[in-house]
Amino acid sequence: MMTPSAIAPCRRYPKHASGSGGAKRSLSAVFRGPPVRQGGSVRGDRNAPLFACPPIWRRLAGALALLLICLFPLASGAEEKILSFVSAATVFKDSSLEVREEITVNVEGRQIQRGIFRDFPTKYRDSAGRAVTLGFSVKSALLGGREVPHTERSISDGVRVYLGDPDGRAPIGEQTYTLVYVVTGALGFFDEHDELYWNVTGNDWAFAIDEARFSLSLPGGASPAAVEFFTGWQGARGREAQLLADGSVLTTSPLPAGEGLTVAYAWPKGIVSPPEEPFLRTFFARYHVHFLAALPLLLLFLYFLLWLRWGKDPPMPVVIPLFSPSPEKTPGFLRYVSRMGMDDACFTAEILHLAVKGYIVIKKQEPEKKSDKALYSLQRTEKDPPGLPGAEKLLLAALFSGERKEVTIRNESSVVLGDARKRLTKLFEKNGKGFFFKNTGIWCSGLFLLVVGWLLMSAGGQGELAGASAFLTAAFAVVCSLGASESIASGKFRRYDGSDLLAFIVRRFIPDFLGNLIILVVSGIVLAVLAAGALFFSGLWMVVVVLFELCAWVVSLLASAPLYVPLLSFATAVVIVVFRELMTIRTPEGNRVLAEAEGLILYMGTAERRRFEMLNPPEETPEVFETLFPYAFALDVAETWAQRFDSILKEQKYTPDWYEGGGNLAYFYRTAGFSAALTSSTFGSAGSASGGVAGSSSRSTGSWFSGLGGGGFSGGGRGGGGGGGW
Repeated sequence: MMTPSAIAPCRRYPKHASGSGGAKRSLSAVFRGPPVRQGGSVRGDRNAPLFACPPIWRRLAGALALLLICLFPLASGAEEKILSFVSAATVFKDSSLEVREEITVNVEGRQIQRGIFRDFPTKYRDSAGRAVTLGFSVKSALLGGREVPHTERSISDGVRVYLGDPDGRAPIGEQTYTLVYVVTGALGFFDEHDELYWNVTGNDWAFAIDEARFSLSLPGGASPAAVEFFTGWQGARGREAQLLADGSVLTTSPLPAGEGLTVAYAWPKGIVSPPEEPFLRTFFARYHVHFLAALPLLLLFLYFLLWLRWGKDPPMPVVIPLFSPSPEKTPGFLRYVSRMGMDDACFTAEILHLAVKGYIVIKKQEPEKKSDKALYSLQRTEKDPPGLPGAEKLLLAALFSGERKEVTIRNESSVVLGDARKRLTKLFEKNGKGFFFKNTGIWCSGLFLLVVGWLLMSAGGQGELAGASAFLTAAFAVVCSLGASESIASGKFRRYDGSDLLAFIVRRFIPDFLGNLIILVVSGIVLAVLAAGALFFSGLWMVVVVLFELCAWVVSLLASAPLYVPLLSFATAVVIVVFRELMTIRTPEGNRVLAEAEGLILYMGTAERRRFEMLNPPEETPEVFETLFPYAFALDVAETWAQRFDSILKEQKYTPDWYEGGGNLAYFYRTAGFSAALTSSTFGSAGSASGGVAGSSSRSTGSWFSGLGGGGFSGGGRGGGGGGGW
């Protein structure tokens, strides 16, 4: 027996001659126990206990054991997940559905801090593409069999229900949340059977589900005729479930996060009464195409009646050729009354009128570097302005105020040109009062008819179709207004009758409109790309993202809408734009001014020189040409007028003293681009002078079709959604 004095302290033995073997023997000796002295030799006692090891080794062993104890809960701690998802649905005779969901979760206080939330989709699209909204209401919410606070909030595609006390903490451990809610519109009614195609769990849970079970009760204790089930990801057709003897469906393997259980129960007709659809839904479900096609026809009929009552002009005076205008009627004002509105050509015609009368000189300068566009300037002459107030005096005061003697037609002068145009517009509006009425209120009554029609379609379950029609109609109306503005607003329709009008529409109006339409579309795309690039490189990339999302929404709207929607919307837009012009009427005084303009057009717009000889027209001289040239420009017959005098001007080598830049006046009109330069600079002036909850709320449910016969899949049908912790 060893005595205490016989226990020697552990020490590192020096290496023996055998090399590393000494170290191995020393280490093995440590685990055998302390060496003891016996018979003059030291040897390790194989039967000595390990606790006899020195204190340093005992401390190391204890620290290792403590570390293992601390790490063990982290390695094997329970995760937050759904242990059991039990759903029991009851179908009532009136086709409503009551669902009781008992969701048993393991709460660890990580994602589930105050409770859980449940997302339930209520917005779907049926097989015909129509929007369907389910009724949804919560009856009760429980935690462990006791009432628990719950809150309902709207989400993009349905309702989110929060279960739990917002001011408290969810109990740790295994907890059972119960949610009871009622759904309407969830059943499917077919020719041979009725059906519940139901996404039991939803495919958007943030937690895995160990086990899911679903049972269904039919009215009168009836039994379903067929049952089908699917498991897995959205669109999968997994079979990881079984049908139990009581008719319920139980999963046979856990469902990871993102997977779910979907069932389809079918029963014979007559057990459940189909819901009575509101009249509007029934009507528009069957006749939405016919109603949408009738809208432009109804609008056309209404506008025709309104036009017969309020849109017809008073009788026109007899139009005879006129060889000179009234002294008080300037070319821009004649155009303003003729078109019943101001445009850029009115302003350009007044500038030309100032030049012809000798108040200004139009100079053509050399184009700027890297540009082939002609550059023009307006230079004030020494001629005194007219004594009476009018367009001439107003424009001279606006263009050459103070010490200014010259205005260069470029973007830098846009403020001056824009101010002059605004003053001229106000003068024309003042002098033109009582010459025509736009009948805006009467015209808007047709738009009211369209709005009522679209609202009725929305109330009848065709909201997206009505929205697409409204958006496209508005867009086409803007495009048609711009593309056909020259042909419609110029009054050209009023100059044609019968077959001549049809020929004008086929030969002139339609080609011009289509050409302008293509230019507008291409220009819009180019401007949108340039604007997006400028915003992006300016650091406003969020604006680009918003614009891109808007464009994507418009493209998706056009792609999803049936072909007849844009066609009918275009027809409706054409009716709106045409009758906007036709509902604008002239008064007798306005007709007299129009008759004067038409008389000048008869004279200047006729290419044959000898046609009016019996009326004693004036001799065709350069002076006559230049005097009436601003009026010809204002009334859209300048090209014909210039061609009539082309040979005369060349023969007499006529060069006007109000234009410097080479070539005669006809050449100036046809090639110089003065009007385009002035319009561009003035348009630029107008612009400058105006100068944290965890989980997922999304879902995808598929179309509403039968879940039997191989047509179903996981995530299809009604129900679905998902949930998470909060």
